[in-house]
Amino acid sequence: MEMCRPPAGRRVTKSSITASHTAAKPRAAVAISIMQMFSTASNGVSLANPLASVCPRRLSGDYAIYAIADQTLWQAPGSSDNDLNGFVRVAIAPEQDRNSITWYVDMGMTYKGLLPGRDNDTAGIGFAYAKLSNSVSNLAKADIALSGMSQPIPDYEAVVEVTYQAQVTQWLAVQPFFQYIIHPGGNAADPNNPASAIGNAAVFGLRTAVTF
Repeated sequence: MEMCRPPAGRRVTKSSITASHTAAKPRAAVAISIMQMFSTASNGVSLANPLASVCPRRLSGDYAIYAIADQTLWQAPGSSDNDLNGFVRVAIAPEQDRNSITWYVDMGMTYKGLLPGRDNDTAGIGFAYAKLSNSVSNLAKADIALSGMSQPIPDYEAVVEVTYQAQVTQWLAVQPFFQYIIHPGGNAADPNNPASAIGNAAVFGLRTAVTF
């Protein structure tokens, strides 16, 4: 009898723009791993098929590349505090059959000293996008074809965020933010209505930072 443990599910990573974003040099990395496929069984049949074996197909080797860029775009004349900064982060994991997210990008800008008399405050705006792999969407399509039951097809998740960090005192910073999330969970199914996707979501929040 075939014995194995099903692979753990993965969640789409959401971006969170922080006003205290620090500079980073562009860089790249490669990771190698051994994992289980999340769309095909070990006997080569889709996991959505009743004829699929118990275990997912095992795969060997994987890699991903990422780069980060952070740059001061403009600085107010005669001021060392008021400036506009931009950043971009990109990650690519090309192997569609073993990565639930094949590429991710986020970008944004922060401006320090936007309001008069508030030189230590920082305003920020950002955008993030995560693309789910074809294997994830193909598994959902196979499930629909075999079961005849409708369900959302996984595709992507995107987030837009606007935030403002106020330096209230030397030791306390307060940061309200607004996020608009498009296709939460990568177009995940609504638990109350599995045939439909969870709707887009608006999120209001507040972060606080205390420095001792």
